[in-house]
Amino acid sequence: MTKITGIFQDAGVVTSQPVSLQSIEPRVLEMVARSNIKLSAFAAVQEDLRAKGLSSYIELIWPLPGETLDSFRSGISTLCDNDAQTVIVYSHLLLNNTPIYHQSEQLGLVTRPAGGDVAEARIVVGTGHATPADFAEGMRYFYAVHALHNTRRIRATARYLAQAGIASYRELLTALAELWRDEPTGDPIAEYVERSIRDADFYDTNNYGLFIHTVLHSERAMFGGQVRRFVTSQPWWQDPQARLRYEIDLLNWPYVYSNSPQDPLDHDFEFLTVRDRGRRHYTVEVPASHLPLLAESIRLEETAAADTTRDGALLIRVDHKRLQYPFMPTQTLDHNGSYCHGMIEKIENITPVWRVLGPA
Repeated sequence: MTKITGIFQDAGVVTSQPVSLQSIEPRVLEMVARSNIKLSAFAAVQEDLRAKGLSSYIELIWPLPGETLDSFRSGISTLCDNDAQTVIVYSHLLLNNTPIYHQSEQLGLVTRPAGGDVAEARIVVGTGHATPADFAEGMRYFYAVHALHNTRRIRATARYLAQAGIASYRELLTALAELWRDEPTGDPIAEYVERSIRDADFYDTNNYGLFIHTVLHSERAMFGGQVRRFVTSQPWWQDPQARLRYEIDLLNWPYVYSNSPQDPLDHDFEFLTVRDRGRRHYTVEVPASHLPLLAESIRLEETAAADTTRDGALLIRVDHKRLQYPFMPTQTLDHNGSYCHGMIEKIENITPVWRVLGPA
């Protein structure tokens, strides 16, 4: 599949490789008669895709029989540890005359209507292992994953914290979901999440796309402010290595549209120096000693000049002009939601490229 995805990409067809895991909890997979690739093989595939600049996305279902809120959160955290690019959680639809349908009572399934009165399927919102309240908490957790992990908002920072044993992905994502709960009434991001859960809007995948439209475009500044308050309030903010990676994340946060207003970057940079701002790029001065860190954190294209400046500083262009389309106010919300959902599944196509220009 990786080879096929690469062929399409080389031909100019924007594509992404799906990995349908449904769950990584062995008990759950046994109960729904599925099997998955080993995590070690999954990690190798992700590394290969990233090295080739190809996108992939993981598909999970919540809640499946046997899955608990704890295992659901831990499973996504494990996927993040293994550098999953994008994680998408779909509704568990109880389809008529399926094996699970005939075991509904035995499995303790709780359902609600899906898609209005004309839909045959119902959405599972509870099982014998997860209550409806657990389901709602799991969905809040996923929206935090969608906003923070899938958009690369603090990718370098989160990887460092997890690998150093300072804070796990699960801890970071749970904390963001709790932050939204404490936001004042009227906060458009927190209200979007709560409304989506209350009204089962998540049943329509465009809902996920419109959430990306919200955090990467219409309410981008507000979400950026929430993340800034969140990270600066954490104990690990005193760690200079965390602050360095946060500066990388600020510059590397992608735009889903080609004409979204550029971030003002109102941050007191300690380690990197923003020398210039273009229409869709930044020119940044970076100590050459940070190149190995950049190479593991972002898409870095080195030049011969980089090899001759290991002891000095380099100028690097952070190019955000990728394969985005412009935002068109005349288009419908459904159109924007569909577009944004497709682009977040192809995150490598909108993530900026860092190009070494030469000595600073």
